[in-house]
Amino acid sequence: MQFRIYTILLGLMFIALHTGAQNIHPMQYMLDSIANPPLDANPSLVFETNEIRGERLSEDDRPKAYTFSFRNTGDKPLVITQIKSSCGCIVANFEQAPVLPGKQGEITVTYNPKDHPGKFRQRVYVYTDSSDKHPSTRLTISGEVTPTTNKWRDYPVAMGSLRVKRNSMLFRTATHNTSSQAERLECVNSGHSPLRLNAMPGMKPSWLSFRTEPEVIAPGEIADIVVEVNRKLLPPRGTAERIEYSLLLDGINVRPSQRSLRILIEVN
Repeated sequence: MQFRIYTILLGLMFIALHTGAQNIHPMQYMLDSIANPPLDANPSLVFETNEIRGERLSEDDRPKAYTFSFRNTGDKPLVITQIKSSCGCIVANFEQAPVLPGKQGEITVTYNPKDHPGKFRQRVYVYTDSSDKHPSTRLTISGEVTPTTNKWRDYPVAMGSLRVKRNSMLFRTATHNTSSQAERLECVNSGHSPLRLNAMPGMKPSWLSFRTEPEVIAPGEIADIVVEVNRKLLPPRGTAERIEYSLLLDGINVRPSQRSLRILIEVN
């Protein structure tokens, strides 16, 4: 077995040395053949263009669709069987109906720039029923994505100037006979004044405590909301398997319905 592996590696090294790429490790050729599979030598689908270059997008833009038109230049109908993409950010749509000789068709490629700042070069590989092993065509979209202007995008829930990743906290393993359990929720002060948050006085149950770390959240500062549940003080559950409570936050100048944190406690 070791002799066979050694022989294969020697063969790959021989190919590398005789293709003018002496400095590339043989394994790179194997990886490149997966990421960039060789194309069908005689494709019958001929595209008007195989590449769209110089696209300028922003992370804040919606997914953008591009159309690639083609013609069947062969002498028999062709069916597009699948399209593989180089990234989950790019999706292709096509019709699987046969394309008759001489007829035209289109492939729509949609690129989503969200979370992909910087230069990009994405490819899709078009396969037809004329070849099961090699794609017929490689289509490419390249350009650059500018970073988002929404610096609070990772905190989608707005409670006035307080922004949080979500408006609920789940305690999965709470039981009546064990110690307390704390959960954290990341937040940020998107306003221009410091925030000092508390649970609304007189509305917090005895089994729940609330704090932020740090206690005062400066403008632009990221902090943690820390909620702790004392499992021994939980009310009798009855037949319920979950306790739900709406924790009203104090220190934010918005309506009560806009500053409520939902607490969910699964009780075993």
